[in-house]
Amino acid sequence: MIFLLFTLAVFGGWFLIASWLNRKHHGNLDWDAGIIISVSLFVISLALSVVINIAMWNGQISDKTHYQVVDEKIELNQKRADDISNKLRIVLVENYGEHEREIFSNMGSDGLQLLLIKYPELRASETFTTYADKMHELNDYVYEQKQEKIEIVRRMEYRVKNIFTFGFLYPNL
Repeated sequence: MIFLLFTLAVFGGWFLIASWLNRKHHGNLDWDAGIIISVSLFVISLALSVVINIAMWNGQISDKTHYQVVDEKIELNQKRADDISNKLRIVLVENYGEHEREIFSNMGSDGLQLLLIKYPELRASETFTTYADKMHELNDYVYEQKQEKIEIVRRMEYRVKNIFTFGFLYPNL
């Protein structure tokens, strides 16, 4: 946008100088038209620049707010996944012997697939499969939200670094 503004201002200035030189050599006829055209080009370019930058600034504010919402969703769903993992540990500890209790109490959210392979009878447990499915669903959702955060950051950085806008006025994260 700065480039467009600069180009139109230079073109308007060039036209103003050309009109002044023409007036100097041929009389007063084109001077008024040159001023009107030059000032019109500058005002139009300035108005377009302001309108476009206001729209992009609004987009930046919207993305900043959306980023905060996505961050809160990730935190909430991570907490829900941890709660389900704790409930799953309780179920497993109650249903299995001392050796298995030690193994299950140290289990992370990524260890569910390993447990299903090592203990095939867990697949028959409705409680375990319900918790495992919910954990998988929550982990997928958190992953998608993290990808959304990356996209938001990319858009916001693009707006700030874009040479055609007044990016220095836009808010950052």
